[in-house]
Parts: sequence; C-alpha cells; structure tokens
Amino acid sequence: MTVLARCIPGGRNAVTFGLGRSALTIARLLTPLAVAGTLWALIFSLVGRVGAPLVFEHPAFGGAVAAGVLAVAVATAALWNRRTAKRNRANAAPVPNAAPVPADSPIAPIGSCRV
Repeated sequence: MTVLARCIPGGRNAVTFGLGRSALTIARLLTPLAVAGTLWALIFSLVGRVGAPLVFEHPAFGGAVAAGVLAVAVATAALWNRRTAKRNRANAAPVPNAAPVPADSPIAPIGSCRV
C-alpha cells in the first residue's frame, strides 16, 4: 500500500500519518517505506527518461498512456475497496439505534434548518 500511495498526490502524507497513528514499531515500518521510496524513485526516473521524449514528440501518446494508467489505478482501487468492504461488513459490530432528538433541544434535527 505504501508503494501505491507514493504515486498518488497526497497519498504519501495520508499513509505516513496513518502509520504514525498505528502501534507499529519503527523497525517494522522501515523496510516497506524504504522499498516504497526506492521503487518510487526508480519508476519516476524511468518515466522521465523514457517518457519525456515520447510526450514532447507525440502529445496524444502521453494522454493515452495517462488515461490507461488512470484506468488501471481506478480498477485496482475499486477491486481493493470491494474486497475490504466485504471483509469489514463481516467483522462489523451492530449499529445501535439512535435516540430521537427532543423538540426542546438546542440542537435542531436534520432537515429542519432554513437557509
């Protein structure tokens, strides 16, 4: 996950904050983060070295490649989300019924606000 997050704007920060909040030790986090950083640097160095001449000579090619990469990333994220949603539903605790808001409450019930 850390490798994919490095390729998404804001993903690196989100994963870093999430890992910081987890109870994992630095020793356990160091290896995946080092691998992710190395792969990220290698991938984008190769993209710049190989892709820049192609994009400058054929701009439509760059757009097609970007669209393909985006399609693969979205499909992967959708499959991952579907997989984890099933697992989370199976392990989820039941949701308690919410108590109704009394009429004299200073907090207005949803839908009663006027704009």
